Amino acid sequence: MTDTGRLWNRCVRGTVCIVTTTDMQIAALHRYFLSANLMRTHFDELLVERRRSGQPADQNSVLEVEEQIFMSQWYAGLCVVVEGWKELHLQNEAVDRLLNVEPGPEMVGLVRRYRNGVYHYQRKYWDNRFTDFWAQGAYSPVWVRELNSALGRWFVQWFAERR
Repeated sequence: MTDTGRLWNRCVRGTVCIVTTTDMQIAALHRYFLSANLMRTHFDELLVERRRSGQPADQNSVLEVEEQIFMSQWYAGLCVVVEGWKELHLQNEAVDRLLNVEPGPEMVGLVRRYRNGVYHYQRKYWDNRFTDFWAQGAYSPVWVRELNSALGRWFVQWFAERR
């Protein structure tokens, strides 16, 4: 039996059973979600730190630059999760509504471009790949947070069903 076969047929730490190829692919997708969500956690911690300090938003401050880094890594990582979600043809009412009902498709395209801006060198510091997403105003961070939460709830439920 291959290493992959052994993994498919055992329970991880005795609690979660990964028994099919699809289960393994979803578990792999979950790893990407965890990475993106960790960046969200760090981003949120910095937002709280700035609020506590009373420091105003300033693009040139170290704190603001760090916020941008964590936010960008979160958005880019979440884009990878969306790509995996679609590739695996996963379904969930809340997630699918955010991805497929207007303005979801436009937001998916914008966050994909944002991800490309994060991971491919851009000559302009404020490249359109970033500013087009931000131009959605208050809706873009709301959409990202709702999507992140919906995906998180889905993964929690998916793992609970395999205990």
